[in-house]
Order: sequence, then structure tokens, then C-alpha cells
Amino acid sequence: MILNKTTSRRQGFGWIVTSGTFLALTVVLVAATPDRPSASLEPSVDLTDRAIAPAPDVEVLITEYKIEMPASVVAGEITFVVRNGGTEEHSLKIARGDWEASLEGNLGPGDTDNFTVTLEAGTYEVTCPLSDDVEKVRLEVTAG
Repeated sequence: MILNKTTSRRQGFGWIVTSGTFLALTVVLVAATPDRPSASLEPSVDLTDRAIAPAPDVEVLITEYKIEMPASVVAGEITFVVRNGGTEEHSLKIARGDWEASLEGNLGPGDTDNFTVTLEAGTYEVTCPLSDDVEKVRLEVTAG
């Protein structure tokens, strides 16, 4: 019996050595294969030339004495979605130099309407043309 245990140990040890040799040889062969692409830690997607897409809609809330909207947008075609959150009629006008665009009509309390314009980079003034009491808002349009 003791001989059998010793023999079993030797056979087991031989199996471990043979397996280890096989594993080491496999690693060497795989690493030396020229057709195998090497692993890389670099990202697979190039993010350096990604364009910033303009927001399709710009939400605008007009109330008495106030216009709430983003301070800047990306140049291009922009749809202004204008909601009257006040108790009086309001409208919206965007102007720069001699150029201007506005809603086609007035908005009653609670009404919402929109209009789409193409804006170039620059600074625009946004106002409610129905009242001098409503603040004027500067809108910065950045190049895309």
C-alpha cells in the first residue's frame, strides 16, 4: 500500500509538470503568432473630431416681467418652443442688427407656440415685443 501511495504521488506530480510545460508552451506559441492582433489599451473610438449637435428645441417661458431660457445655444437651425406662463398676452422676438424673427401671433395665458430659425454665431437680443416691462435677454449663439 505504501508503494501505491508513493507511485500515485509520482504520477500526480508528473501530470502537474506535464500540464505546466504544455501551458507554458501554449502561451509562448500564442504570443509569437504574427497574425494575432495585439491587445491595446487605446480607446477604439476616436472622440477628437466629434461635432456637438445643436439642441433641436429651445424651451422659453415668458411671464410678466421675465423671460426664462438658456443663455447660449449652438449655431444652426433652432426651434424655439415658447410658453406663456403669465396672466397677460405675450410674444417673443429675437433680433441682431437689422435681422429679426418672432412668433407669428400673440400667446394668451397658458398658450404654447413655436418657430424655427437658423442662427449664425453671435449675440442676439430676445424680448417680448408687446411690453416694455419685460426684461431683455441676451442670447449667445456659439459656432458648432
